[in-house]
Amino acid sequence: GMIVDVFGLEAFLPGSQIDVKPIRDYDQYVNKNMEFRIVKINHEFKNVVVSHKALIEADIEEQKKEIISQLEKGQVLEGESCQGVYEITIYYLARGYFSFQYVKFQHFC
Repeated sequence: GMIVDVFGLEAFLPGSQIDVKPIRDYDQYVNKNMEFRIVKINHEFKNVVVSHKALIEADIEEQKKEIISQLEKGQVLEGESCQGVYEITIYYLARGYFSFQYVKFQHFC
């Protein structure tokens, strides 16, 4: 992770909370201005944990809602599948058990 300066306050940015994709090169984020969401505050130890990923995920959800609101039954769309995208089919079995079938798309963006 990284220590970031938020208005003069040091906060911890876990590596997993920088982006929605795994980060290989942390140097690209040094001295870069970013927005963060405070996800945890520990007043006793004066620790603050922040996330940039939370903001990205919120933006993605908003975009999904906008797209879904424009879809109509029978509409034909063109798209591109990306690495790591899975189609998940859930089957309900007896007595409250569920079975999951994962199908990984082999196309990479």
